Amino acid sequence: MKKKVMEYIDNFIGNSIYDFLKFIFFLLIPSGMITTFVESAISKVVKNTFVVVLVTCLVLISSVTVVLIIYKNIRKYKFEYIYQYVTFEYSLERMVVTTEYKVKAKRNNLKSMYSRSSWFKDEKQKIKCLNKNYKINYLENRDTSTEFEVVFDSPMKKNEVRTITVRVEVTNKHRHFENFYSREIISPVNELKITLVIPSKYKVKSILKEEIYGSFRDERSISKKEDFNMFYVWTIPKPKMRYEYKISW
Repeated sequence: MKKKVMEYIDNFIGNSIYDFLKFIFFLLIPSGMITTFVESAISKVVKNTFVVVLVTCLVLISSVTVVLIIYKNIRKYKFEYIYQYVTFEYSLERMVVTTEYKVKAKRNNLKSMYSRSSWFKDEKQKIKCLNKNYKINYLENRDTSTEFEVVFDSPMKKNEVRTITVRVEVTNKHRHFENFYSREIISPVNELKITLVIPSKYKVKSILKEEIYGSFRDERSISKKEDFNMFYVWTIPKPKMRYEYKISW
């Protein structure tokens, strides 16, 4: 229980004196200014001291709540993803997805990085981090995806930059897989690059690139057909949050 509380405080406020002072400053200054302004305005038109105090307290509680929500959203992401370079290697019975992440820590003492992989339950899936002494820690699944953390060999310091490579190998013995690869953006990324590799024996001559928001029928979703010859590189600067970037063939 104590560990959970400390983790929550660390995620919400931080783990240094600077983080704590920044939190206090961010909380007190806006809330104090709003409350002082409202109290001054109300006291000019309302002479009942009880009403003034009551309204001021309600405004203070509301302003603190709003500021806390804003602060939590600012600290929502632990990393700045400088880039994600994905290579998808296709064959009929086996596929390999290798993702290279270049990340910058936005906080001190970061010990792991979250990720997830979706595949069929009756097929094999092997997840490995290619960085020396890094480990994969599987998390409790909340949906059909396999959720996991890449555990670092040493904690990252704030503003430290590292390159982390994760490889996922999967089987396709039951032929559930349809011919596509997609990546959903769940954290801000400066650059996404998807490289598709398909041997010539599969005779793939064209691909379809799609940027999908919710559904391909959504008016914000777009698609484009491209010629293909064994490999294709799709570079997306500043991919949009909650969009799915998909290549099918």
